[in-house]
Amino acid sequence: MVLSRSNKNNYYITQLTNCTTTQLLSLHGNGSYKGTYLELNKVKKVKSELLRVSLVLFGMISFGLGVLGIFLPLLPTTPFMLLSAFLFIRSSDRLYRWLINHRLFGKYIYDYIERRSIPRRVKWYTLGLLWASILTSVATLDVGNVIRLMLLLIAVGVTLHVVKLRNG
Repeated sequence: MVLSRSNKNNYYITQLTNCTTTQLLSLHGNGSYKGTYLELNKVKKVKSELLRVSLVLFGMISFGLGVLGIFLPLLPTTPFMLLSAFLFIRSSDRLYRWLINHRLFGKYIYDYIERRSIPRRVKWYTLGLLWASILTSVATLDVGNVIRLMLLLIAVGVTLHVVKLRNG
């Protein structure tokens, strides 16, 4: 698959061969580009109306949790946004296009799915907030040492993951 950049945040397909679901998740289309719409239709959509509505509902909940994760460092943003993209691509083309073209989140979702990268300043901001909140929690919360150790191990794991990602 070959993506061409149309402007700062939007991509469109110029050539498609053996497109995978991961690559389809990374497509940026504003609905006016027919190729993107047709390729989104190649993703297996759910047949049941109840399941479709459930996926949309869980996608919106996931999106909301991702937005909360911006302000609450212990709540991750990226996994919830990726889950939203996964749920929306199977249930609602309109919501999927809205998410990947979102002026704040679209570029990050694309970069993470397509290139496994995040901007360097976002890395440092993420790690700074993570460690500030973890160390504050460990120092101030009245919990056992096992919980404190778990918090520190989680922070180390997240730090290793974020550091291993490419700089976007």
